Amino acid sequence: MDTVVKESTWRTTGPLKAKIFFRSLFPEQAVDLEAMRGNRKVWQTKSYANSVVHSLEAGDGTATYFYRNLIAKRAGKLRIGLGSDDGIEFWFNGQKQLSMNPPRGVEPDQDIVTVDLRPAPTRCCSRSTIRGALAVFTITPGTRWREPWRR
Repeated sequence: MDTVVKESTWRTTGPLKAKIFFRSLFPEQAVDLEAMRGNRKVWQTKSYANSVVHSLEAGDGTATYFYRNLIAKRAGKLRIGLGSDDGIEFWFNGQKQLSMNPPRGVEPDQDIVTVDLRPAPTRCCSRSTIRGALAVFTITPGTRWREPWRR
């Protein structure tokens, strides 16, 4: 039985200075999508297609955070494929599911996590730590997806 999921739009912090991989930055303390830094919103709305490698404008020693909500019509398992140019961390409903910092180039579905969806909003947050300038977030095919859901 497929789990039908609606997706919110992506939110991203853009590149943040990250001198070392295991240092937590402020988005890991709490995700406040309305937070401001000066006169600019910290979390910007972006359009990223699933299962595609996305080039990011980021420099060496940076971390970019990505956030979205998933809403399942019913409970079930969801396989999420992730990839990164170097380090990646992934949280699902506030629980860290993945943390790796390999020196590598990016490919879709380099890392797979299986999560339990519930029929309610579910928070997904990912951090890509970059020594280059690529990152990717992919959803593994096998789950039927609806058009991106917007509030």
